[in-house]
Amino acid sequence: MQGSEGAPDAWLEIDAALAPALHGIAAGDELIVITWFHRVTVRAIDGSRLRIGPIEAIDGTPVVDIKPVLK
Repeated sequence: MQGSEGAPDAWLEIDAALAPALHGIAAGDELIVITWFHRVTVRAIDGSRLRIGPIEAIDGTPVVDIKPVLK
């Protein structure tokens, strides 16, 4: 489910060596979380479009990068 559909919160586990990069991030901040959807199935191909699913992050989905939302 999407967040607007009642999806539960999730915890991102940050490697201890990278924890200093969290400095300045506070509760309530918005982030862009880029993941590697390693369990996404191609459902159809239509020219240059791929239909995939399911695309929700599950336990164990690798996180590639985390970026702050700049306003």
